[in-house]
Amino acid sequence: MAGDARKFFAWPAPAIFAFGALVYLLSGGVTALAAIFSGEGVFWLLACSAAWFLTYRSGGLRIPILLAAACVAGFIVAAMAAGAFWLVSGLFTLAAVSAVYLAAARFWGWLVFHRMRLPAAIECLLGLGTFGTLLFIVGIAGLFHPLILALAVLFSAVGGVLVTIKHRRAAAQEPPPPPASTHDRVAVSGMFAAASFAALFIVLYALLPHVHGAQDDYDALEYHLQLPREYLEARRVKVLPHNLFSALPQLAEMLYAPAMVLGGAIGKLLPSGEPFMRYGAQVGARAVNVVFVLLAAAVLLEEGRRRHGASPWGYGAAAALFMPLWTVVLAGGAVMVEVPLAAFGLAAFILLLHWLEEPDDRPAETSPYPLACAAVSAGLAAAVKYSGWLFFVLPLAAVVTAFSIKKRSIRPFAAAAAFGALPLIPWLAYSHVSTGNPFHPMFLSFFDERALSSVTALRWQLGIAPQTGILDAVARTAGAFAGGWPDGVRIGPYGLVSLLVAVVVLTAGICPAAASRRTSGETPFAARRFMWLLPAVLAWGAVSWLLFTNRLERFLYPVLALSALAWLDIPSALDRLGNTRRWICLAVACLLLSTPANMSAASAGRSVWAAPRCKSPLEYVLRINPAFELFEAAARETGTMLLLGEAQVFHARSPLLYSTPFDRSPLADILASADDLSSDAVSAEKDVAAAIRRAGVALIHLDTGELLRTKRRYRPHEKPLIPDVTEAQERAFFGLLSSSWETVAEYVYPSGQAAALYRAVDADATRRR
Repeated sequence: MAGDARKFFAWPAPAIFAFGALVYLLSGGVTALAAIFSGEGVFWLLACSAAWFLTYRSGGLRIPILLAAACVAGFIVAAMAAGAFWLVSGLFTLAAVSAVYLAAARFWGWLVFHRMRLPAAIECLLGLGTFGTLLFIVGIAGLFHPLILALAVLFSAVGGVLVTIKHRRAAAQEPPPPPASTHDRVAVSGMFAAASFAALFIVLYALLPHVHGAQDDYDALEYHLQLPREYLEARRVKVLPHNLFSALPQLAEMLYAPAMVLGGAIGKLLPSGEPFMRYGAQVGARAVNVVFVLLAAAVLLEEGRRRHGASPWGYGAAAALFMPLWTVVLAGGAVMVEVPLAAFGLAAFILLLHWLEEPDDRPAETSPYPLACAAVSAGLAAAVKYSGWLFFVLPLAAVVTAFSIKKRSIRPFAAAAAFGALPLIPWLAYSHVSTGNPFHPMFLSFFDERALSSVTALRWQLGIAPQTGILDAVARTAGAFAGGWPDGVRIGPYGLVSLLVAVVVLTAGICPAAASRRTSGETPFAARRFMWLLPAVLAWGAVSWLLFTNRLERFLYPVLALSALAWLDIPSALDRLGNTRRWICLAVACLLLSTPANMSAASAGRSVWAAPRCKSPLEYVLRINPAFELFEAAARETGTMLLLGEAQVFHARSPLLYSTPFDRSPLADILASADDLSSDAVSAEKDVAAAIRRAGVALIHLDTGELLRTKRRYRPHEKPLIPDVTEAQERAFFGLLSSSWETVAEYVYPSGQAAALYRAVDADATRRR
């Protein structure tokens, strides 16, 4: 059995910050010193400490304290660069968004799942998924309107207040009075505060249009809520290059976009509202996601301790599967999917473990209800995001298969397969009709030529030429880890650290097992478990890279570290290793856990995309993209240049302009003298616009708004600050690209700006016809 749940979180926490700082220094050099105190290192320390506290005591205050710790950690990072007022506005906004979402989750969880008698925390997570489903239905029905959304949030928040009061009254009638009555009073007060914030939401969106949230965030919400209706009108799933979700319903987007809008609206009322609206709502939504992912892992450990007095390995292993989602958030990956994945995945594992814990002598075909519910929950997780297959569907299938073999009955496997496929069948059918691949974007290379071209484009993004062999691909990938991107293998500081990590993990895991086998003739159970866990995780990471074209380091290292910590019998295994190896294991775990922070520091000190001929990730993608020559030819022939994306151009307050061709354009000279531009994005854009006017250069300005402006029922945008090109130049540029539309559409572009260009081209061609 694994050690106490609090030890799982507590013992790495003090050293994570120290070793994270070491990796910062090794990877980023002297310039990373500032990142140590303004990056994710502080977030890791406080979040791990909060997670330890979450499992240390039982009581209603654990969730609010965890939320508070996450809020403080996330906004200390931003405040150290932006000032105290920004910190105050961020804390206020995060508290409001968290309170509203917790209240809505409490209400919908109780309303839909109270008959199952699940723990309150599980009800909350499932309720959050239900709330996302509600917003999805609103989008399908075409009923999206700020007032409708605000009323739904208010109704949910008030319902959360009433449910909390109901539970408090029921608890007060039980003799003796429960010790958590004070916590209940705090919870009731929090729910009333959530209702107040929801009422404020209504006022902001329905009655005071001049204090709307950031326009980009509002448009993102409207855009995502309209997607299901577009799918229905087109009678197929449209493959959007910038939005590679494998299936409907996009429950994650339904939860993420309202959080951004709500955060931007509340931030508008505060002294530093304008800069916060641009960046703070995204930080707030990300922090809320991190909180609920942490909560899912902690709930699993707490459930195991509640049922058994300690956390058995099954609960620890399930908790470890949630933790990579956390690291993906911190690494700046997919920030929209964590909450619904945590909700459905948590339900899947809790119900599966309950099914497995029934008496061992029971017939295999009895009590199918928990297994059926677990399979449905896993299917819903896979419908939210295709990584749900790896996180929840495949582990569940492996467990049920092993159980079926042990019991010599195919019925559990057949039941799990049937119920798990139920929520997936509609989306698999849509994907098959649309792309010819029911598992799109998985298994791309096994289906049609169009899908194969998608893999080719994405592997170009990784710097791996399609015609190279597997050994060269591995070498180039190793070169990317080692600091070279993509021109050759160059071993850098982080590459050395990665090699040391691999050697130490293998030594710490295999040598004790070999030594014990020589002395006693038997391999310890914990060491045996580690020996089969390591190749399994390595294989899992390789499969995820080959089939899903994900960046390997985002998944492999966190899964390896956290799975080893959770699945090993931590106290006894470390005792058997002795002091030296115990500290080696601690160091390895901390190095692995600090991978996302290292990636952030590397970006601050030296870009991991630093190919000699490229100025930035986006320019790199454009240069190696198979259709880049189309952009370049159109720009040359029409005498224009292409400026892509305000959100990306001014990312991190750094004006990066992309033109075609970059190194031979006047914009290269403009950039060379652009160091004195204002840090504010709007001011910087004005300064750049003035410089472009002085240079007499005609520019085509495309941002994410171009995509939105082509939609029906979208409010008009203001004109961009960059001067417009003449109508003749614009017509010529779009005309050249329109003639190559079919060629361009075959490729999947990772850039949202490219998708915006295609939509603008499509809309322009439609309008002129």
